[in-house]
Formats: sequence, C-alpha cells, structure tokens
Amino acid sequence: MAGEVSSAPPRRRGRCRPLNWADVAAWITAGMSSSRRWQLRANLSPVRWLAGMRIEHVAPDFRSITAALRPRAFRVGDAAPHTGAALYALVDPCCLAIVQHAVGPDYLVWDKAGSIEVLAPGRGRVWARLELQDDDLRRIRQMTSRGTSICISLASK
Repeated sequence: MAGEVSSAPPRRRGRCRPLNWADVAAWITAGMSSSRRWQLRANLSPVRWLAGMRIEHVAPDFRSITAALRPRAFRVGDAAPHTGAALYALVDPCCLAIVQHAVGPDYLVWDKAGSIEVLAPGRGRVWARLELQDDDLRRIRQMTSRGTSICISLASK
C-alpha cells in the first residue's frame, strides 16, 4: 500500500550479499598452522608478489625461513641484476618474524636498521635461508633478563 512505513531494511532483489573477506580468510586458513598462515599472508602481499618475492618454507617453530626472489618479465633488460633494496625487502620481514616468534609475546621486537653487502650482481633466482641459532637466542634472553631494551646485530655466515 502506498504511504506505508516499514522498519525493515529494503530487500535486495537479484543481488548476492556483500562478501566478507575476513570470513573468507578464516575459512581458507582453518586448520593451518600459524607458520603456514604467516607464509600464506606474506606470499599474498601484493607488493611482494609483484616484485617476485616468495616465502618458500617456514619451519613450524619459526626458527628458519627460506625466501626467494625470482626475476620478473617487466624488469628492464634480460640480464638486469636484482637491486639491493629488493634483496633487503626479501629478508627484512623474515628476520622480524623469526625473532618475535622465538622470544614470545612478552617482548617487543623493532627493526631499527639493516644493511646488505652485495658481493656480486644477483641475476636469475636468488634465495636466502634465515635461521636463528640457539646461541643467538640465548644471548638475546640473557641481555634482556634485566628488563632493559637492547640493540643486537644478527650477522650472516
């Protein structure tokens, strides 16, 4: 009837309800370990995906991560080397994840600085395996046992 007022929202005809991406993500990751969820989330990042970065393996205890950087077709030139910025972006979030999961939620981990020494131009597929050794973890826990903040340097071997 004309002029009738209803408190119910108007019905949509011929349309699906809007997609809730949080529900989709929860459905996809149901039953996955936290390391596998982290790997999937890192690999689905648009910036990392477009740059050719991929997390290939994450140990269940987050003590080691393997990451790779593939050449992309839209890079300039066939033999264009990987830049230092791309190499740093490949490993930087992995270092934070390893240390944060190793020390636990009681610690706040910040990334203050980093450096990469390029020995030769990286062409083709470049990969890195990052591991946190027991000695490094013991040193971190010993230095923070008094509740003070510390600044450490994790070096490659």
